[in-house]
Amino acid sequence: MALAIIQGLCQSSFAAAYQGPLAIYSEVAKDFAPIDAMVMNVTGDLATIDRGRAQGITTGDIFIVYNKGIAIKDHENNGKIIGYLKQPAALLEVVHLEEQKADCHIISGKTLISPGLPATRYSDITAACVIGNSSKSTQNSCETLIQTLPNLIWLPSSSVPSEILDAKSMETLGIKILFSFEADDLKVYGPGFKLLHQYPLGKGRWETSEQKTAEKTNAVVQNVTSSNPQIHIDLANAVTVGRLPEGALQTDILDLNGDGKLEMIYLVPSGLYICPFRQQGPTASYRFYGPGRLVSFSAMPGEGWLTLNIIMDNAGMKSVLLSYKEGRLIEVQDGINLWMAFLNMGGNSKTPSMVGQSFDQDTLFGQRFYLLKPDQRGILYADTLKFPAQFSILGAYWADLSRDGEQRLIAADIFGRLSIYNSLGQSIWSTAEPVMQPIARQGILKACLVSNPNDPRLSCLLFAGRDSTDNGEAMEDRIMMLSWQDGRYVLQAISQPLGGRISGISNVNGQLLICIVRNNPKKPGNHESILYAVKVK
Repeated sequence: MALAIIQGLCQSSFAAAYQGPLAIYSEVAKDFAPIDAMVMNVTGDLATIDRGRAQGITTGDIFIVYNKGIAIKDHENNGKIIGYLKQPAALLEVVHLEEQKADCHIISGKTLISPGLPATRYSDITAACVIGNSSKSTQNSCETLIQTLPNLIWLPSSSVPSEILDAKSMETLGIKILFSFEADDLKVYGPGFKLLHQYPLGKGRWETSEQKTAEKTNAVVQNVTSSNPQIHIDLANAVTVGRLPEGALQTDILDLNGDGKLEMIYLVPSGLYICPFRQQGPTASYRFYGPGRLVSFSAMPGEGWLTLNIIMDNAGMKSVLLSYKEGRLIEVQDGINLWMAFLNMGGNSKTPSMVGQSFDQDTLFGQRFYLLKPDQRGILYADTLKFPAQFSILGAYWADLSRDGEQRLIAADIFGRLSIYNSLGQSIWSTAEPVMQPIARQGILKACLVSNPNDPRLSCLLFAGRDSTDNGEAMEDRIMMLSWQDGRYVLQAISQPLGGRISGISNVNGQLLICIVRNNPKKPGNHESILYAVKVK
């Protein structure tokens, strides 16, 4: 089996339709969106807040802590106190991240901060915008930037000299956040003139290799041992075709709205994004400001429907039904207390069915299943369904790998074990040990079906997983293959560990693309996502 290396790239609207700095404002708005938190603990110069990586916090983020200010009274009701004004008390910088909390350096206001006080990211903080040695196309961009981030306190541009590019000048003018258009970049500096973000003008969130020679990955993948030497994946010969400077939770490439053109869908902790694949056009976004954490999305190819699953820790679900139309994402219904996904049940329908699964406080996935219908008025309940015990609708597939005419359900349970079920719901094959991360640890089955164009009788399921020799705590995925060989199902690793977590595998017109999330060598403690075009030998 051989799959050709993809020739195109995923181009977001920021790259494809760039007409100046307007292209990066959507990204700035996402990175500097206010996020509410609470101070959990204060020790010396460090304060811990109850928001972390799962809520979209990144290292270097700036929070302001509030004390209770002047009381607000209802003078028409005997002066009853109905609230208090927020009084800025302290400034924090995130220096260490965990999933659900973050340690922050107390920049100022150490004596005024205590546990229980509210804090907000990038709100009520003094900011300024300057035009340095940038191109002429940025000369009118500060006004638009100020309109994009109304949560900041902006100094008038007339009071900020354009040559202010050092820590002393920022401190003298009381500037905490500085946005500076420099050459071909918009750079954002925090307290102490520390670089927080850098946005290449004219490039999108995904940095592609369209203007340069295709980059070879430095991943070391050699001597793959496989019981089927005809198929193995070697990233040493892969081509890097896209890059995202943060960790994607999930990615996919498909024709979402049925117009014959492909879209790339990617989910990051801050929201869901859709950009044209290999074509120009707008980037759609659904930004998430919490509370809760994004877990997964599911899409109905050709119909433009998407579901977004959001967990409210210790509280249930608040999933969302979205519609993708004319390059825009529209929220149709939110607050849905169900896991939702589009499944090609039975493998016979060209249009996947929408399925809902109840939420369970202990196991996350309950045992009540519903056949749903997406509608512009919201979801409609059509029928009840039955699935096996410990089943999750996230990443379920129907396929006839044995080519005997019967579509069988292939799915991972909540523990990360892979099973195959017949039409009666009986398990006919399963792994004794987990072959992927458990669901509770973002172990959603990310897979794609691949067929051999030279032999239509052969097909296999490729998915992100682990084999029995991997360390259970390892954070590196392999490509695993489930196929039918010599009258039996065979599961084998067809790659070495790939240096990170796989967020998606797409089989597009016989072309295989793999998105891998790994540590960012240029930003310790942060992640990046790299989209590879891979040859399957």
